[in-house]
Amino acid sequence: MGEQIVLKTGNIVFEKGLPGFDGLKNFELEALEQVGFFNLSSSDEENISLLLVDPYMYFPNYEVEIDDSVMNRLNINDAKDVLILTVVTLNNDVEKITLNLRAPIIVNINTGDSEQIILSREDYLVRQTLVVKRG
Repeated sequence: MGEQIVLKTGNIVFEKGLPGFDGLKNFELEALEQVGFFNLSSSDEENISLLLVDPYMYFPNYEVEIDDSVMNRLNINDAKDVLILTVVTLNNDVEKITLNLRAPIIVNINTGDSEQIILSREDYLVRQTLVVKRG
């Protein structure tokens, strides 16, 4: 497993907003005890939060191409300043927990500038089953 990325700021800003959360731009990103998992909670609305995960822990060949316009909007100058996370949809049935590989969240770890992008790749699903490692 790769090295754990350390965020320089826990404050995350989605200038374009976060799809499904109209008007909310300011969030707090907190690493959870389970390595690779994060809680993204709204700084404006108390009861809004998402579970995010580093997709590379479960899909090591996952590829995200970030176009220049996104790189510019997020003030990203170097690939090492990028954290890519995916939204987890929980379910009581562990085998039905999914990741949204089609729409990753791109975070500039230095500034907190963030954006959720939509990938054109058909093989990345909105509801990709999370393969749970046992043992």
